[in-house]
Amino acid sequence: GGFFFLYLHQNSEQKDMEARALKLENQHNRSIDLFTSSVDKFAGLVSGMRSYINMSPQLPSAVDFQRFVKNQYTDLKLQDSIVVSLIDTSHVFRQSFTRYTMDPIHLVGRSVLEFRSKEKVKRLENLMTNDSLRMFPPLNLAEGWVGLPINFRVHRNEKTIGYVAPVLSFKTILNDIYEGDINDEFVFSLSTQEGFDIDRERTYNNTQVFNEKKDPKYYKNYNLDDSQFLRTTKTYYGFGITIGTAYKDSYEGNKTYG
Repeated sequence: GGFFFLYLHQNSEQKDMEARALKLENQHNRSIDLFTSSVDKFAGLVSGMRSYINMSPQLPSAVDFQRFVKNQYTDLKLQDSIVVSLIDTSHVFRQSFTRYTMDPIHLVGRSVLEFRSKEKVKRLENLMTNDSLRMFPPLNLAEGWVGLPINFRVHRNEKTIGYVAPVLSFKTILNDIYEGDINDEFVFSLSTQEGFDIDRERTYNNTQVFNEKKDPKYYKNYNLDDSQFLRTTKTYYGFGITIGTAYKDSYEGNKTYG
């Protein structure tokens, strides 16, 4: 009977592996859907700002613009951190605020050229040529959190006068994925089209991190092999993000017959 048992065992192991692969694929697709809908929700907020600033009879003051953003947050019952900056065509900050503070890190009057690479500035120039929302790479903010910018140009009375850079807490966007019901079995990885990893506390893009916190669920904490991840790259508002999903524990198989 030994051979027959071995056959059954291999068969059941095969079924286990298939079930496991299917479960991973389902979780992966679910993660992509959750991430996509979080990003789209943020983009909806941003496109409300775009209408507000482009349609107002006068260019709104920082105080009025902040009040508008605060109302959006209250209406949508959102809690998360956001920084909004209005920058002119020569890349000088004209307004910058969070929901509760004006110009918290004293950007007004400074130039984006101090902080951004030539290549990023080229993308910002390009942003000012059309009306589409554009996602930019996540940033380690001086406020101590990682932010995701989705920017738009300010175009009033046929004239482009600059752009707005709303930066939302990336943690908020990721929390839907991390706080799902069966997620304890899985590890998630996110990286940008430039090849930098991001987690809920920082982007690993070789810039200064103003945050002491570490994300315990950063995928590199798990010593997994790259081949264990299912990965998908999607473009969001002109910017590519790769999402990966893997099991925390490698498959042990059924040891009963060993």
